[in-house]
Amino acid sequence: MIGHTVPIFLGVAVAYALGCFSTAYYYVRLIVGSDIRQEESGTAGARNVSRLLGLRAGMAVAVADITKGFAAVWIGTLIANSMASAPLIMAAVVAGHIWPLQLEFRGGKGLAAGFGALLWLNPSAAAVAATVNVCLSLLMRSATLGSLTSTALVPLFAYMLGGGAWFAVGRRDLDLREAAVGSRRSGRVTAWRLLRADRMISSRNRYPGSAISKPRP
Repeated sequence: MIGHTVPIFLGVAVAYALGCFSTAYYYVRLIVGSDIRQEESGTAGARNVSRLLGLRAGMAVAVADITKGFAAVWIGTLIANSMASAPLIMAAVVAGHIWPLQLEFRGGKGLAAGFGALLWLNPSAAAVAATVNVCLSLLMRSATLGSLTSTALVPLFAYMLGGGAWFAVGRRDLDLREAAVGSRRSGRVTAWRLLRADRMISSRNRYPGSAISKPRP
């Protein structure tokens, strides 16, 4: 029991620590020398950076936060050695972004970091959430309301696309990632074999009558 709990705890802790790296805060500190939380809306996020330094700077911070969320769930899940802990690790990186320890628990809204984490966990749900976010932002004429509404609907998107699981990863991706995580323990499955198997499955689906789908004599 303890042997399984410790890696999960470490994975969650690493994800939270990565989430605590506030790109907006350090970027504005480096460029302007001020605290982004004392400017404009008072949050340490990409949108506030765009208000202060322009759209290009805001987009750069948003991409960095998305990458941070993606990397945190990827690394945290590898450390935890469990795909079942991925939603918990995702929550940890978002919590780190919103409540960073070194910044007295005053960070951003966690939307970009959460999107990056979701992009790794369930790419299909992330794509739908991004599309809904853009549409709602245009209809409501408010990027904040569009983002918050689409974020609230993420569990519904994941349920609809995950085949019944509340926060399911796509089944094909889940099988491959479970095997990849398990390979560190057993040594039986290698990344090369997974890549070859994935390509063979794709080829069979695309060319059902080709030679690759026929068994060798």
